[in-house]
Amino acid sequence: MPSTSAHKFLADEDYEYLGRGATSTVFKGKIEIDEKEEDVAMKVFREKEDYDKEKSIMDKVVPLLEDDTPVLKLIKRYDEELILCYQPVCTRLNVVTKPIVSDIVTQVDALHCKGYCHCDLRPPNLCSFVKDGYQRGVVIDFGFSVKIGEGSRLHHMREWSPIHDWAKLGWAFGYILGKEGFHNNMDDTSYTMFALLLRLDAFDHNTLFAAPSQGEEDRKMRIEALIGFYEQMFFNDE
Repeated sequence: MPSTSAHKFLADEDYEYLGRGATSTVFKGKIEIDEKEEDVAMKVFREKEDYDKEKSIMDKVVPLLEDDTPVLKLIKRYDEELILCYQPVCTRLNVVTKPIVSDIVTQVDALHCKGYCHCDLRPPNLCSFVKDGYQRGVVIDFGFSVKIGEGSRLHHMREWSPIHDWAKLGWAFGYILGKEGFHNNMDDTSYTMFALLLRLDAFDHNTLFAAPSQGEEDRKMRIEALIGFYEQMFFNDE
């Protein structure tokens, strides 16, 4: 394992630079898993606080998801080097389909059930990969996540709740799809989404502003309602 310094990875031809965020730099590399080398996304953190926070969130979210949900999985960690290794290695989402909406809604709801909000559901943090011949959606970069009701330093808000995530996700879907009114208009569009979400019959205000129930039936009803909301918003003319 090379030094955690990002420029050391950049100088090593065995590692492919994938991108840089506010708290880390990401490379594609290979590590040994079950006695064979596999591709992973290696997230190199600059600060231990950010490393510990993301590791904690991933440990809590992944067990809640169903086995067939294509969540970004934490495969290996290097505590001293501040590196988290993820699979699958994915690429930025450039198309939104109904199955991808379902994948991403399920993952975001899992985060909410564990008491956290993502806070940064922008297009660059919505990715995809191919599984069994099908394109699947996955959420990445939990570096700005906060506990529900805490302030978001990214948005300078005193309280961040699930409804803020759902509103911002709606803007991101519209932006990727190239829908009119969604380009470079994140705040206005998110506020519109916020208002529409408040009208969903399947929710009470506790569900939108506090950690939702983890019960199987409650989750199923909530996820179906959210998927239906986005499908009506973006695929109603199909």
